Amino acid sequence: MAQLVSVKKIESNGGLHDKVSLNNINMSEGNPKNPVENSAIQHKEQNGIVTHPQTEPQTNGNGIKNDCSRHENNDGPKTIQHGASDDESIPIQLEPAESFWTTKADSAIKIRIGDDENTKLAPTTVIQLLENTVKVAANRIALGVKRDGKWRIWTYSEYYEEVRSAAKSFIELGLEPSHGVGIIGFNAPEWLISDLGAICAGGLAVGIYTTNSPEACHFVASDSKCNIIVVENKIQLDKILKVWDKLPHLKAIVQYTGTIEEKRPNVYDWNEFLQAGKNISEATLQDTINGLKPNKCCTLIYTSGTTGNPKGVMLSHDNMTWTAKMACKHVNAGQKGEEHIVSYLPLSHIAAQVSWYPKNWRLLKGSRYVDDCT
Repeated sequence: MAQLVSVKKIESNGGLHDKVSLNNINMSEGNPKNPVENSAIQHKEQNGIVTHPQTEPQTNGNGIKNDCSRHENNDGPKTIQHGASDDESIPIQLEPAESFWTTKADSAIKIRIGDDENTKLAPTTVIQLLENTVKVAANRIALGVKRDGKWRIWTYSEYYEEVRSAAKSFIELGLEPSHGVGIIGFNAPEWLISDLGAICAGGLAVGIYTTNSPEACHFVASDSKCNIIVVENKIQLDKILKVWDKLPHLKAIVQYTGTIEEKRPNVYDWNEFLQAGKNISEATLQDTINGLKPNKCCTLIYTSGTTGNPKGVMLSHDNMTWTAKMACKHVNAGQKGEEHIVSYLPLSHIAAQVSWYPKNWRLLKGSRYVDDCT
């Protein structure tokens, strides 16, 4: 599938950068072909030890770099408390980890954090950012889409509740931890709700390009072990139906617009889907949310596969949330919750997710997000 690596937060003369080594590889046996580049100027290991620049880290017997550097002055480890953040987040414990990278979707990584104000932000989960926004902007408009000449609007409170309902339904339909929820369709509030709902439920959000052939959809769904696939309409539904018998992990399909022309077992329209999880308790869902870790994967981004099979990139909560905070800060976006963000890039691409995901301006500052401006 992919390799998950920690965000390398670097302060250079040219400004703040988020330098991430992403070696797209298969999740099968063995070590990655390309070791993770250790080029962070300043970073902190998951156990709280702050390290400073080193010329060349040690390597293990397999040639994979182990960044085991410590303070140059040898005064002993310097610790930074995890948990407290700039947005009053509830402290979150990190999952124990031994490496800055992993090729396993259910494994954790160490997190690199520097000493300056930009890079020392405490690790945060995607859902934590959404919850923080709901606390301060519950009645503000979060999402809007115009269909058949009429606007449908979600406040942040309504958005959050629908995300939770979707998460319960994913659990009820059999979503397993660190398995995928594929989402294929044009930009819509339901796309975003499915994405966050999958993460809330302990799964991985997996965007699939609308232009993918049935075979390409099969590859992504198989590679990410999708238990559920959310489709926009009959066109996308038919693609998945053609390859369902080759997807042993797939348990259900959800269609979020239009009418399902032929009723089939385990195929749901959006309203049926939201009702499917009504017997899952709030406590059960909250336990799952509380178990999310900033240093574990939450999202898989696949390439379009123009020169071969799509390549997957694993992104952690910390990767997403830290990048969003820095983007928000450096472009001075939504400081008073005044931003209106129009979504037109495909949400299966990271460039589009940077503009809306719970790591960004909208959820950080309570700005509005508008789907399908055409």
